[in-house]
Amino acid sequence: PFIDAKAATDMGPYFKKYNWNSILIPAAVKALERNGTQWGAPINLRAVTFHYRKDLFEKAGVKVPGTMAELEAACDKFKAQNVTCLDTGGTFGWHQMRVFDFFLEHTAGPDLHDQLLAGRASWDRAEVVAAFALLKKWHDKGWFPLGYGGLSPNQAQQLMLQGKAAMIPEGDWFVPTAVKAGLTDANYGFFAPPTDRKPLRVDGFAEQYMIAAQSKNADAVAHFMNWWLQPATQNKHYMVHGSSATQGATPNAAENPLGAAYKKMVAGYGTYTIMDQAFSKEQMDTGYFRLQTAVTAGQVTPEAAAKELQQVLGAKP
Repeated sequence: PFIDAKAATDMGPYFKKYNWNSILIPAAVKALERNGTQWGAPINLRAVTFHYRKDLFEKAGVKVPGTMAELEAACDKFKAQNVTCLDTGGTFGWHQMRVFDFFLEHTAGPDLHDQLLAGRASWDRAEVVAAFALLKKWHDKGWFPLGYGGLSPNQAQQLMLQGKAAMIPEGDWFVPTAVKAGLTDANYGFFAPPTDRKPLRVDGFAEQYMIAAQSKNADAVAHFMNWWLQPATQNKHYMVHGSSATQGATPNAAENPLGAAYKKMVAGYGTYTIMDQAFSKEQMDTGYFRLQTAVTAGQVTPEAAAKELQQVLGAKP
């Protein structure tokens, strides 16, 4: 919205002046590009993976799944032990959206998934129907928390932290929360959800610092940004954001071993755009979030949801 309203400064000249492309993670730069132009300096690159309870996996005789079939078989084992398989909250829509994103990557595959997010393919298609059908299946199987549609993301997190749920879809921001709750490498870890697709990718998004178009100090702000983006600065102040878009920036392994482990793990995967960063808030709030809830509640079929989603998202702004 800031870019389209011409309220943001074109950052292309600063990218050239400071040669930011040489120090920034290419995926972060690409993720924030709009209309072939850079409008901000990326400050982090986030990735959503499955965080899991090693102790619950061991108790259920489950190994980290490498395929969707193995993941669903694990969910059956957790269900048999009265443990929630995949912890997610339905209120606000965006937490369970991460689960649908994973399902869609599985059913559509990387190329089609990217085309859908870019508005170059119709959502009224079999692959989208299949993703909604998986959402309905996992709900009906009881692999989500009981009454999850009324749970907030924060409430859902507590189930995982208390050992009542085996997995949760979160990013690196969840690591400090888990550590504070007393989880350690002995009973807590993370892995990339298995999509049965190559390359295996994870849900992701980047964040950026932008400069207001009316700023009278744009050059000074860009100078500060250049200092902030440098590897030495990012490594020294990594925990300000808990993530970084600068190549080589990483948490201090001695001070934050789990954070460093998470950073190393996600570095091996590419990302696909998290859905609410691909479309407008209005489209997500009035269309998609409503539809995913309606499908799990049995009010709308997966086929009808795909058709309506095309009406909502088909004309990408």
